Amino acid sequence: MMDSQERARLEKAYAAVPEEKLMELILEGEADYEEGVYNLLLEEAKRRGIEDKVNAALEAETENIRKIETREEAPAEAAGEELVPIMILSDEKDAERAKSILEEAGIEVCIDSLSVSKKEFPASVMVPRSRIEESVALFTVFKPKNGVVLW
Repeated sequence: MMDSQERARLEKAYAAVPEEKLMELILEGEADYEEGVYNLLLEEAKRRGIEDKVNAALEAETENIRKIETREEAPAEAAGEELVPIMILSDEKDAERAKSILEEAGIEVCIDSLSVSKKEFPASVMVPRSRIEESVALFTVFKPKNGVVLW
């Protein structure tokens, strides 16, 4: 438990912290602080009139954590699910970019060579059947230089 001197010292210190840093400290969560300290951060946010901004950021953080947890569960659910091709690529950079986009979205991806001469390319980009539409939607901005989206 903090005494009144420690509380006053922390209040003064938090009053001098830039808004972005204050938001970062709050987003770290209550568990990272000694008893009462997190409440001082919230009080400072309220004093500055950024309580709504803090609440929105906390809600977004909670939603991001939920999405990450869902993504971590997805490959286990997709285990054994048929992988289907969604695009054919003939360029390593395009393949790396496509794989990165899918993995960032938590979608299992497999890139399989289609070459009969044991070359890496052309290659098929495959995803679980249940995630085809979601995967294709991710490629509305990314257009491969040397390839074709199948769906």
